[in-house]
Amino acid sequence: MRIYLLEYGPQFPAHDRTDSSTDRQIENYFIEARVLTNGLSRLMNVAINTLSHVAGGSITYLKNVLPQLADDGNEYLVFVPDDRDALTEPDAENITFVSVTFPVGSLLLRLFYEQFVFPLVLLTNDIDVLFSPADITTLLSPCPVVLAIRNPNPYIDVPGIDRSRSQRLKLWFHRQLARLSAKRATDVFFVSEFSRDVILPEIGIDESKSHVIYHGIDASLFTDSADISDAALAAEVSRLEPYILCISTINEHKNYEQLLRGYARLPTSIRESYPLVIAGRNSAPAYFETLQSIIREEQIADDVHFLGEVEYEAIPALYDSGAVYVLPSKLETFGHTLVEAMASGTPIIAADSTCIPEITDGAAMLFDPDDASSLADSIVTLLGDDEARRSLVDAGRERVEDFSWNRTVSQTRELFSNANSTS
Repeated sequence: MRIYLLEYGPQFPAHDRTDSSTDRQIENYFIEARVLTNGLSRLMNVAINTLSHVAGGSITYLKNVLPQLADDGNEYLVFVPDDRDALTEPDAENITFVSVTFPVGSLLLRLFYEQFVFPLVLLTNDIDVLFSPADITTLLSPCPVVLAIRNPNPYIDVPGIDRSRSQRLKLWFHRQLARLSAKRATDVFFVSEFSRDVILPEIGIDESKSHVIYHGIDASLFTDSADISDAALAAEVSRLEPYILCISTINEHKNYEQLLRGYARLPTSIRESYPLVIAGRNSAPAYFETLQSIIREEQIADDVHFLGEVEYEAIPALYDSGAVYVLPSKLETFGHTLVEAMASGTPIIAADSTCIPEITDGAAMLFDPDDASSLADSIVTLLGDDEARRSLVDAGRERVEDFSWNRTVSQTRELFSNANSTS
């Protein structure tokens, strides 16, 4: 159940948006009203701001974290955009989704809402701790803040990527807001040691309030038999298997051009036996056109298959049918698909860059992300060596035991408690 309660002043009763004739009037008001907690006792009242979470890893994170918060004694108000259905509200009395009807789809309007309207929302709802899981928080928050910094792009220049002036300006602005947010926060956590080491000097906070909390994984999703409910997708996967798999949002820093060029350098016999399957949302159309040009240039159009964004529930089945998983990315702060592949028992070939060696910790064959031939050689070696594949799979299953959503949430909850105790 999503709550749409709004506070208009004493002359207006709360309205549940069931009367469509007054919806337009309601949406003229900015401030979400007090969300009732039905008299339940609670340790803390925690607000979670998910307004900037659209797709990809950020949604995966929330889908796994929120159910772990169920019935833990705290109350959680999860603020979500009115027009986003990517998240399902957990069936828990202590977790309430609050739909924000303000047009937060616009970056500038969302920043206005978060910085100038949201403080009043937090105050009205008697929030004890604000959790901001996406780099930027409400600077005027009336309560302590726990901040997660997960986006590496504003802090790391990736060789070979020529960012436009508007992109550089946007990243500069993000970096300034993140720096102010980190200074405002009581505790700041990163998702890998690599990301903390790189970003901490850029945001200028004391190391004592910084923490590393790895993402987790529900290993049972990737070890049990998996089915695909989408009949068309299931037929496509069945037709293409076994294949070389990559799952990641299509962005420049993901280094897909080297993946394509490396794949093109494989012997014809391998390409005929193992098509390249790529699953992920296309968030950079111009870059995607560059990839299409490479595919035409390398004459591999019949062997490369883009599935687009795939429902998370179908992801385990993609790994099941993959002969090898490849992550060519030049920039990751965690690389959640690496953990998924390890849990699935799919051998990994990954770029020797950023946090990837830390997360895989010996459970992947690493290659030079700027050398397509290095990638091709790794694929040929792994596909032709049963013992090497078994060794990587075994190492991955051992490494994946270091990651669990229960541990992630437990450590995050400790930060909530610490922040609340300082207020």
